[in-house]
Amino acid sequence: MNSLPDIRLAKRIEEACLNGWPALREVVFDGWLIRLADGHTRRANSVNLLSSGTLPLDHKIA
Repeated sequence: MNSLPDIRLAKRIEEACLNGWPALREVVFDGWLIRLADGHTRRANSVNLLSSGTLPLDHKIA
């Protein structure tokens, strides 16, 4: 089981990474942070979970 300090540290690290290398475009969609770069930053596009959201998964990926 994770302790609260460990969870807080993990969230701070994830936030620092997201802010440290921003994407050209970011979209928040039902609890997901969708990051798009069009190949300009030499990294893959990505999706990061911000919250559980309310839409079913099959609707999000359709």
